[in-house]
Amino acid sequence: NAFANGEGQLGNTRMRLYQPVARPTAATAFANTGFHTPNSGEAPAGHRQIAGYLINEGAFNVNSTSVEAWTGFLASVRNVGLGKDVDTDVVKKYRFPRVIATPAQEAAAEILRSKNYWSGFVSLTETQLRALAVACVAEVKARARFHQRTERDQEYPPVNRRFLGFPPAVEPGTPFLGLTEFVNRYLGPTRSVGAHISTSLYTIRPDGLESASYSGAAAKYQWMFGSGTLESAIARTNLTNAPAGASTISTEVSHNWNAGSGWGTRTAMPIGYFHKNLEVATPETNANRTHNGFGAPGCLFQGDLLQALGPGLATRSDTFTIRAAGNGATIAEGISRPSTAVLELVVQRLPDYLDPRNAPETALTDPNLRAINRTFGRRFRVISARWLAPDQI
Repeated sequence: NAFANGEGQLGNTRMRLYQPVARPTAATAFANTGFHTPNSGEAPAGHRQIAGYLINEGAFNVNSTSVEAWTGFLASVRNVGLGKDVDTDVVKKYRFPRVIATPAQEAAAEILRSKNYWSGFVSLTETQLRALAVACVAEVKARARFHQRTERDQEYPPVNRRFLGFPPAVEPGTPFLGLTEFVNRYLGPTRSVGAHISTSLYTIRPDGLESASYSGAAAKYQWMFGSGTLESAIARTNLTNAPAGASTISTEVSHNWNAGSGWGTRTAMPIGYFHKNLEVATPETNANRTHNGFGAPGCLFQGDLLQALGPGLATRSDTFTIRAAGNGATIAEGISRPSTAVLELVVQRLPDYLDPRNAPETALTDPNLRAINRTFGRRFRVISARWLAPDQI
């Protein structure tokens, strides 16, 4: 309530208070029992209602394929106040702590026998951070090739995801439709067919003959079946190399979870089928990166990145730059000359519907949703407008 009354802030400082049009104040709404539906048998809608009062400042669209954008986003943790010698460490500036301990906590050395490898935190250099950004872009592009990503897709092919109308050879990639697709591994192949596991569940673009099986054309993409996007991005860099003094753990001796099936108690099944050991495969080559220091705070994981950056992640954008151009002519001293005018707008999508008589949390399937809101959706606010000179285009 202190936050709702403008007297404080949320723990997530990216969140900003927003007052929806023609709605109760946040202080009133937060105290309203309508934010939940106890004993009603219906799923709680509080998360949808609260979202109408919050704006995420600086959210980053994970579908970005800009190395510069990823570098800037990852670098938002630069020199975060943590542990020992924060201001004097001019080389490793980007800190991703798993556990925040005492002011004496140190950045982890890449040495297995070093105590701070087990009690410190990962701190990256400019070069390492840039390499991670490059890897994130490569991973986003690679995963965009897949049309099917979840167990549900194995039963109901997601034709609505595709940008229909494009020729197969130029069909664009499929973006992450939600953060679950960005964070999680691709679920498969997991569907049982008889006593064995189907190996023909995933399709990749371009269309053509899309029957890429796990053991065939899609085999070089099998790392996606074992790791989330950021985990695989880390594996594309040298950030998961075994530290000095560590030994690689062989995944060839992973024990079969289904030992009674007659397949033996130990298999050499490829990564993606069994995950008895923690495994991070190198994309395309599927080389194993697992070592006996894996899991220590000095070993960077996807969870470390998400802990620091997760509140800023999104799979869509809410602020857009729009340019409109018009061609015509100007007349000066009786002479007509061609002329072009370019107007640039920065607009922000807000939680409100265009017609505020529907609350922001009203679902598109609600029969009471007004026709104009069903057609045009949310309200947009013009943040800035300017005419562009030729050298600004």
